[in-house]
Amino acid sequence: MDPEKIFKCPGCGETVENGWKFCPYCETGLQEQLCPKCNKAVEPDWKLCPFCGENLKDKVDSDDEQQTFLSGDMLSDFEEPATGIKFVYIPGGHFKMGDIHNEGLPDEKPVHDVKLDGFYMAVYPVVQKQWLQIIAANPSSFKGQDLPVEQVTWDAARQFVEKLTSISDSGFRFDLPTEAQWEYAARSGGRSQLWAGDGPVEQLAWIADNSQGCTQPVGGKQPNALGLYDMSGNVWEWCLDDYRSDAYEHHGLDNPVILEGGREKVLRGGAWHLDAWSARCARRFSLDAELTGPGVGLRIVALKI
Repeated sequence: MDPEKIFKCPGCGETVENGWKFCPYCETGLQEQLCPKCNKAVEPDWKLCPFCGENLKDKVDSDDEQQTFLSGDMLSDFEEPATGIKFVYIPGGHFKMGDIHNEGLPDEKPVHDVKLDGFYMAVYPVVQKQWLQIIAANPSSFKGQDLPVEQVTWDAARQFVEKLTSISDSGFRFDLPTEAQWEYAARSGGRSQLWAGDGPVEQLAWIADNSQGCTQPVGGKQPNALGLYDMSGNVWEWCLDDYRSDAYEHHGLDNPVILEGGREKVLRGGAWHLDAWSARCARRFSLDAELTGPGVGLRIVALKI
């Protein structure tokens, strides 16, 4: 390996090479842009590393292939112009999907290998001011522009992404995440995280113990390592998949999703009125596509057209 391209995996600390999409030891997605001198995470538009003073602009400009400086298949984050929804790129990779901590229910097993292509995910759940840019009525029980929209059925969530796709000039198609995409992103690219981030659940999630009995403005807790907020707690988030209790016995390796036309759909992430156990990354819940509640919202993904 070229010494200038060797880094430490943020998940397990093993030596990895800049440009790898995932760690071969622990399967953590290697998504961060790193300073080539001190190995600290840096922002794409920084010209100097604030930690060691390395000239980042010259380093990028001097490489014929920028991927020798960017970890994995890093692409630019973007903001959808019609709604202001912010997206981050989630590099593809392998991970062990399911109840890796043995704290869940039978429908979270068996733990199995999954390989995902890269995709974009919204930084926050859809909030009410964004919902109203696309859908005329606000269904939420708790009103507030920066509160997550809730009381959203799966059918209404699909209507939202279809309308957004039709009006957006961003060059992306929008949809609900698959279960596999959701769990991989929540666990910071497939890390062995119980909740969506590092640290105690109270620092990561709005749950019954700290929510004051209602939803809370998005972004009020710590993000996970991908910069995603509120993936544990606040509101449940619809996934694209039909719910099956034995879904994991039927998953293929590559980009698995269960689409059988059933009415029971998957929810992920827990909610403001539930306990920490329900906010686990591996927790699976289901609801009829026409039903909802004050803890049911959505987060969306974007795929390049």
